[in-house]
Amino acid sequence: MARYFLFSVISSFVALLCLAQEKLLTQDHREQVFAEQIPPKGLFDPLLERLQTSASAHLKQLHEAPETKETLPYAVSIENDLRHLKNLWTGLHANPNAKNVTAYCEKIFNKAKAEIQTASSEEIKKSTLKDASERIGQAVFLAERCLNEMPSLINPASFTLSNLQIRLHCMKEIKKLTAKCKAYWDAQKEAGLQDPDLSLKLLEAQVIARILLTNSGQLNLGMISFVRTAFVPKNPLNNQLGVTHVLSTMNSSWQPVIDDITKPASSNYASQEVLRADLGLSRKIPLNPFHSKWAALKALFSLSSQETSRDCFASAWTMKKPYDYFMQSLKDYGELLNYGYLTRMVDGYPDQFYFKTSLADEALQASVTLASSGLLDDKILLWNIPAIVAACRQMGIDDVQGVTCTAIKNLFKNGSDSTQITPAKIIDCFASYANLKNKQRDPQQRFRQGQYGFCVTQNHLLRAWETALVGMAEVKKNNYARSKFHSSVQLALQNTWSTLKANLPREGFPLAIQMQKTFEEMLHRQSRFVYNAAITWEPTSSGGYSTKSGFELYKRQLNQPYTIGQRVATPDDFRTFLIELAHLASTSLAQTFHSTSEILLLEEIASGLTHSMKQENFLHAAFCSYDEPHTQVVDPVTNYLQLEKTPMTILGCDHPYAAEIIDLGISFLQDVKTIPPKNPYALIKWILDLAKWKDQTQWYLRDSSLDQYDPAMNPQQAFAMIFEEQDVKTFVNSNETSDRWLYNQIIQPSLFIAQAPVDDHFKETFTNHFIEWLQQNTLLSNSTLISLETIITQINRHPMTMQEYASCFFHQLDHLIQADESSKRQLSFAFDSLFLQTLPAAVTEQLSHHAIRFAKPNWNPDGLPLSFCVFLNPRTASLAFGTLAEDRTYLNILDE
Repeated sequence: MARYFLFSVISSFVALLCLAQEKLLTQDHREQVFAEQIPPKGLFDPLLERLQTSASAHLKQLHEAPETKETLPYAVSIENDLRHLKNLWTGLHANPNAKNVTAYCEKIFNKAKAEIQTASSEEIKKSTLKDASERIGQAVFLAERCLNEMPSLINPASFTLSNLQIRLHCMKEIKKLTAKCKAYWDAQKEAGLQDPDLSLKLLEAQVIARILLTNSGQLNLGMISFVRTAFVPKNPLNNQLGVTHVLSTMNSSWQPVIDDITKPASSNYASQEVLRADLGLSRKIPLNPFHSKWAALKALFSLSSQETSRDCFASAWTMKKPYDYFMQSLKDYGELLNYGYLTRMVDGYPDQFYFKTSLADEALQASVTLASSGLLDDKILLWNIPAIVAACRQMGIDDVQGVTCTAIKNLFKNGSDSTQITPAKIIDCFASYANLKNKQRDPQQRFRQGQYGFCVTQNHLLRAWETALVGMAEVKKNNYARSKFHSSVQLALQNTWSTLKANLPREGFPLAIQMQKTFEEMLHRQSRFVYNAAITWEPTSSGGYSTKSGFELYKRQLNQPYTIGQRVATPDDFRTFLIELAHLASTSLAQTFHSTSEILLLEEIASGLTHSMKQENFLHAAFCSYDEPHTQVVDPVTNYLQLEKTPMTILGCDHPYAAEIIDLGISFLQDVKTIPPKNPYALIKWILDLAKWKDQTQWYLRDSSLDQYDPAMNPQQAFAMIFEEQDVKTFVNSNETSDRWLYNQIIQPSLFIAQAPVDDHFKETFTNHFIEWLQQNTLLSNSTLISLETIITQINRHPMTMQEYASCFFHQLDHLIQADESSKRQLSFAFDSLFLQTLPAAVTEQLSHHAIRFAKPNWNPDGLPLSFCVFLNPRTASLAFGTLAEDRTYLNILDE
């Protein structure tokens, strides 16, 4: 741990050297956020406008509003800074033993204020204020930790000597803190359960936040130089660059935002758990507003250290994007801690987004050897393992050493001295012990608390924030899980609605239509999809279990709008939920009618609807409609726990086409907007802009020591974004906007390639291959084949370009076959894939050359290393997703 700064306390001369060195290290880092310029009109020439279909219009419009720096809600000024500085030592006034400290701070403040009033330039004012802030900040920091030593340090006759002595003692205190961090890292490394470096980063974020926060909740900006010196080396790593970025941005305008952060309400159980887990607080300590402020500030310093949760890469990095909007992030953290949810506008109306106190940690299921003495793997005792101590503290056990033997004794009833076990089982033993001492209504609650506290490699508040944001990806009807949920219910009730409409008298038909529309709207309004990062899944060979991330269905409670709602977990819950919605829809509609006959017809419709939902085959139809593979499962309703996707729970949402990009808007007040990744142009543009922003905030192109993959990307995800990819680097190093660069790099040259004429040999070869595929997939009858051959003969008579030939061929084929949506997608993929494979090698090579690689999948067919890319589809003349080998060969369209 050589990166820790070794503080010298030999003499005041050494202190002065430290001061000089510190001023060299505290360089301002750029905080520029990428602002995209709108491309000039007329960018696309007449050829592009003639050839492109509906995609061309999309290419010509701006996809995102120009980004600007966040407008600070409070102006940063000398006057604000002076007011903030004067409040710094107010918390000491109540302590009569701190009179010498407050007098010292008052003298420094008055002297600085007088010098500022007579200063000849803004630079002198800022320098004077900074010096006073550091002197007062260091005095307050020390007074709050070792007040009894302050009288011997403060010399009323000499400011300089007092400052040097206070500074030396601050160094000693900081050294104690860094020593504790070192000891923590050593213990985590010896335990070998979790990543010690990641654990240390989050602990350092907590220590830094505490240094910069006084006991009264004031930001102590005078301690920033100490933090830089102690925790940021000369050659900082990525997370340390992140810490530096926060330090460089922090100023007195943050204080009002910090002031607004208060303790969780008594009913806000989730946020209380977050606070205790993040700060490692004993259950005996009552929570107060200071804890919330501390946790929020810790979350800011953890932003660049937090590993990405197991959701799609797109959602993960959009959550990282607010990295440059610290004040809004602090407001979000405060809202989560105060209320347990985030509020965002959805379709013009405020909505709430909640989180679950559950985290995934593979270390919970690691196989370890535990001795009856509490020794783990013959190297470390349980009460010396930080993660186990954190788990026990979360369950209300403070004396881990004192209770260990009693808690684990049942594991050794057979007389053995050791056993193979998992950390999860160890936590369960401590939970059982705690339940014996103080029983709870839910016996599993303490076990869940212990698991949550065990995850010391994750910042719990950031996880809560991230998972609340991920919930925004399933808030609209056209979102992935929600659209499948709606369509499954609609398909299961399709015959019911048809029968009801057919059997009703004529005047009942419009009522049935209104009832159906109201029911479907109620279904959307009353359902909430909450993201859970650790849904218990199948058992493991070691006797434990695995977890997966995904969305869980909740029923909103109208009488308690500001609660997460009621979990819809089982098929019976699902049926009850729908029946309640049918009754609610009927009651709502009945209030708009006055005719008795209309109300009776409405009741008849509702009765028929609920009767259908109570039938045994209804749930089977809904489950099979939700996911087609369920039709192959024996009794999917009874065996719903074995299914990864049901209307109540959808697991594995990291599929590239299942997740969506969450665009929160610059102001954070705009409506939630989701961008489906099936739009290749929108996705690659977003990635390029994100790469440029990332380079401007983290300088990833300038650090040769970085891994090829971004450290925030988790290999468990569907694919990892490659910011180090040369294609992305080329854009970042250019001075062009993403729209212009995409046009120059891929669209214009690829369109030129697509305008090459196709010869008769190519037409004949492609036609034979494609007809063979159609026959193999039984998509052609004899009569259809004759019609197709006639059409092909007519097409082949005319000289055409590559794009014209492919477009015309597919259009006529589609019109002839009249396939359903699923078959049409299959047909489109096969056509484009065979078309690419049939093209001359020189043409394919040119298209591959202009393709842009942006990600690597976590799978490689036939051992061939592939990258995801976007390229111009010659048939549609628009961008498409594809796969490409490392040497830019084997270009194929991606099977969606």
